[in-house]
Amino acid sequence: MKRLALVLLIAFFTQAASANIAPPMAQIHEITFDSLNNWTIELGFYYITEDMGWLTISSSSGSSTITNYTLIVGNPYEPGDSIAVITNANLNGPLTIDPANDLITISTHVWGNTYNDYLAIGSHQESIVQCMNLGESIALNRITLNDRNCRSYCIDKSPTIGYNNDTIEAMGSFSGNIIGLDGNPTSGAYIEVPHLVGDPIGYQRIMINSDGSFNERLFARNYDIDTIIIVGVGLSYAYYVIEPISFCLRPMETIDQNVILTEMLAVSEPEAKAKKRVVASPNPFNNEVSFYFDFTAQQLQSNTKLTLTIFSLKGELIDAIEVPASQNKIIWHANDKTPSGILFYHFSANNKVIANGKLVKI
Repeated sequence: MKRLALVLLIAFFTQAASANIAPPMAQIHEITFDSLNNWTIELGFYYITEDMGWLTISSSSGSSTITNYTLIVGNPYEPGDSIAVITNANLNGPLTIDPANDLITISTHVWGNTYNDYLAIGSHQESIVQCMNLGESIALNRITLNDRNCRSYCIDKSPTIGYNNDTIEAMGSFSGNIIGLDGNPTSGAYIEVPHLVGDPIGYQRIMINSDGSFNERLFARNYDIDTIIIVGVGLSYAYYVIEPISFCLRPMETIDQNVILTEMLAVSEPEAKAKKRVVASPNPFNNEVSFYFDFTAQQLQSNTKLTLTIFSLKGELIDAIEVPASQNKIIWHANDKTPSGILFYHFSANNKVIANGKLVKI
């Protein structure tokens, strides 16, 4: 009986490692530096099991093994609620992290695989937090905004190393008006901006008032926005190009800037959005991902031109592929322009978006 239980347990972990079951892993929750650039990192642990594997940390200066840490156990059923604090004293060799420009990687080696978590800081090309001051931290924060559980790295003026992060001094405000293609304020239910890194399955919402104005709390961080989605009351989706907006929102500060529409890209009707069916697997993926889709006859007509488009987190076009309407599967291979991290995909039929979603490249 004991042997059977052991075999079943091994089989479970083997299947879990190769399937889409999330593995136990550590992620960067917060980092801060002192005046000598000595760093302190808070790790959050996801899906704690008896076998947590072993951890390494790397930066532009090299890599090192995390030899010891004290786990502060929280709710084992709440991802990230258990944390640990590490410094160079917890490594088998010192590691330099440059707050002005660096990419930090925490690697969890477990179940025969390696799972990485990344944080770009300073002026690094992948960084979304570029205006942190001494005494502040970069923290992964969560908050419910407009009925959505949103999360993002941001600047925290009151670091909480060793305690679960809060948003007391990690938010700012973005206000202005939505200026339509006719040059006048335009209204809608809300806008969705992919670049805001909302909850894991969607975008953060900015509510639009009836006069076209908005005033929304956002995470304190960098924003580079050149496309938005305006969602109407009837849940129709309109995709627009806007005059590029770029700013770094400091904690407890307000940025006032209009969002000016310059071009409509596509429209997704409510019926089409409700009936979309797309599965991307594996996700997260390494070099290739398979899309399985089954669109309705109303979405795919005889003259349909179906296109798969991939965008980066910054809204940059990565790839665009024409897909025969008769197919229900396509394999996409990451190209040399594909960054690690969050990507977005759109399926469009005759220039109307009928499905969209998020990918994570590791």
